[in-house]
Amino acid sequence: MLDQLEIVLGQMRALKQGGLTTGHNDANLDIVERQLATYKSELAEVRAARKGIAFGDLLGMLGGAANNVFDEFRKDFAGQDRKTRDLDKLSAMCDELGDVRRQMLDVGRAEQSASNDSNIDIVSSQLANFEQEYEQIVLAQK
Repeated sequence: MLDQLEIVLGQMRALKQGGLTTGHNDANLDIVERQLATYKSELAEVRAARKGIAFGDLLGMLGGAANNVFDEFRKDFAGQDRKTRDLDKLSAMCDELGDVRRQMLDVGRAEQSASNDSNIDIVSSQLANFEQEYEQIVLAQK
């Protein structure tokens, strides 16, 4: 996300340097600059907080987060009538599980762990299942 904001910011600055004189670009340029600064600050805080967490604890937290999403799916979607299911809720669950997967992959790049590799496989498989269920719900609700 930071990389994309940097690209957008560069393009907006290029427009201004190229002679674009609308107030909208200037206002949006200011918004993007502030958001980029905020996100960079938050990322630094997250990285600092992660440094204080033991590797095993981090793996446990990520596994627990994935299990929470699995439990929520079982409660709200498994065995339920697809015509009555909430697509927005399932979409949010897919996003959350995708985020957990990305964090597991990041952790795996930092330190090799057979447990983490196994969890990545499980989360990836479940995410694919959730996405397939989403498509089935869309079809059922048509």
